[in-house]
Parts: sequence; C-alpha cells; structure tokens
Amino acid sequence: MTNAGGPDKVCLAGIMGGSPIEDCSRSNVRAPATGLTRCSRAFPPIAPMDLPRALAFSRYAATVFAADPALAGDVEATINAPVDWDSAACRPPADLDAAALGRWLRDLRRRVFLQSMLRDLTGRAPLAEVCANMTRLAELALQAATALHTAELAAAHGMPIGAESGTPQALIVVGMGKLGGGELNVSSDID
Repeated sequence: MTNAGGPDKVCLAGIMGGSPIEDCSRSNVRAPATGLTRCSRAFPPIAPMDLPRALAFSRYAATVFAADPALAGDVEATINAPVDWDSAACRPPADLDAAALGRWLRDLRRRVFLQSMLRDLTGRAPLAEVCANMTRLAELALQAATALHTAELAAAHGMPIGAESGTPQALIVVGMGKLGGGELNVSSDID
C-alpha cells in the first residue's frame, strides 16, 4: 500500500490486518535495507481466527477435515488443549513392520500438524507449543524407526556388542541444530 508520503513509502497497516491510515507520513521510519518507509504507529493485534475461518485459511486443513471426518472430530474435540503425547494415539502400537510404522507415523503427523496448526491459527497455542510439538513428533518418529531397525538388524546379524563394555549396543541418533535445540517448526526437516 502506498501512503500519502509518496510511492516509495509503504504503509504496513493494510498488510498487517488493520486499515490504512489516511496520512501516516508523520510517524514513518525509513528501513535502511530497502529504502522503503514503514509506518511506526502501533496497531491493535490481529484477532485470532475462529475454527471455520482457520479452515478456510488453510487448504491443507480443509482437505484433511473433508477427507477424514473422524480425525476432524477428534481435533475439534481436543483443540482447546495441547497435543496429549501420553494418549494412545501418540504411542506406536507394538510389533509394527516398516510399512505399518510408516502408515502410523503419517497418520500421527497429520493429527499433530492439524491440531497444532489450528491451535496456532485460532490463538490457542503460542509459538513455543508449536515448535515443541514438531520437535516431539520428530523425536517420536526417530525413536520408533530406530527401535524397528535395531530389532531388524539384530535379527539378521545379531546384536552388536561393545568391545570395551561387553554390552549390547543399539543404534543411536544424535539430534543437532533445530532438533537438538527443540526448535523444529512445520517446515523443518531432520536429515
């Protein structure tokens, strides 16, 4: 949006959800990196979305809600509370093969993404909760995959034994970066 100060001055009021000010040139701050002028006036915070608006805002959420009514009902019923990582839905069933584990992890990811996204968009979850959910989801996926592959490798080759300790040695995963810091977000990967 261009304000009354000229074409190189941008009023962020309209972009940020407020209404453009008739003349905000008296309270502008020049951003050195861009040369554009930003309005420095305070605007009220953007109101959180209600659930129908959040669903309309996210094509992913709307698609998941339409494709899986049971999941939609579960998320609607639990949207006022953070993800319950102790619930049965968040614990991998015993004795899954690789294909079944993959299906279970995809279902869990869909559930956690949807609940975290909708809690975030509706103002129920702070950023720290969203990052904690993404980190916990990654940790759970790594633990489940590592346990499965440790068992498969031990069955095929025997369990490795530590040369010095003489004890069984399981596979381990070292989390660094955003995973190690507990700062994963919805677009982070864990390669």
